[in-house]
Amino acid sequence: MEGAVKGGSSVQVTRNGGVYAIESEDGRFLYYSKVEQPGIWKMPLNGGEETRVLDQPSGTAWHSWGLVRNGIYFLNLSDTPNGRIEFFDFATRQTTPIFALEKPAPSYGGLAVSPDGRSLVSRHSTIVDECKPEVTA
Repeated sequence: MEGAVKGGSSVQVTRNGGVYAIESEDGRFLYYSKVEQPGIWKMPLNGGEETRVLDQPSGTAWHSWGLVRNGIYFLNLSDTPNGRIEFFDFATRQTTPIFALEKPAPSYGGLAVSPDGRSLVSRHSTIVDECKPEVTA
C-alpha cells in the first residue's frame, strides 16, 4: 500500500503480495520481497507487470537486502557456514561475493546500505566501509 505522507488514501501497488519495499532512486520502480516466494521483485510504478530480479534472499532473509543505483546488496544464507553478503549488478546481471559472515546470520535482522553504496550495516553490528563494487556517480 502506498499513501500520501500528509494524509490521503492508501493505494494498493503490488497485486501478487509483497513486503519490505524500496523505491528506486529515479522513482520509476518498486523493488520488494515476498514472504512466500524467495527473491526480489520489481514492478514499474506507472503500471505494468512484476518481474523477479533475483532469486535471493530466501526464507527468513526476505528483509536482508539493500538497493543502490546500480544493484542490490543481499544476504545469501545458502553460503555455509554463516551466510555471505553478495552484490547483484543490474548491468551485468552477475552476483559478486562481498564477504562471508563471521557469525551466524540472525533469524530476524536485516541489512542497510548507505545511499551512496559505500557502507553497509547488518544486524550483528558488523560495519563494512568501502564495499566493492562501488557505486559510481
